[in-house]
Amino acid sequence: MNRISLEGDPGTDLPLSPGVVSGNLVFVSGQVPRRGDGTWITGSIQEQVDCVFDNLETILVRAGSSLARLCRVNVYLTHREDFADFNDAYRARLEDHGLPARTTLITELVTPPEVRIEIDAIGEI
Repeated sequence: MNRISLEGDPGTDLPLSPGVVSGNLVFVSGQVPRRGDGTWITGSIQEQVDCVFDNLETILVRAGSSLARLCRVNVYLTHREDFADFNDAYRARLEDHGLPARTTLITELVTPPEVRIEIDAIGEI
């Protein structure tokens, strides 16, 4: 097993690895709309989805994978009314890569209240 770390990420003090490579798979921990400098993106669901996918892509690339090699994603939304706009933003980021298997839940997140999304993923290397 190989753990993926993100140097300088303010979240690295949490008891988790941003990503773990095992065999030919990379498991990416839940990513939220926060930039590497610690800035939370609290705007529209589109802005938050873009930031989350930027974070996912960073970890996937460090593991030797990419968005095109995603196998499965779990999506956690805090507002049901964001579902349609989320789907549009999600499709825009992944449609050219092929859509992975997905589960979407409406739930409460352990983040600032303005954060409306978290995504974890499994990709192939």
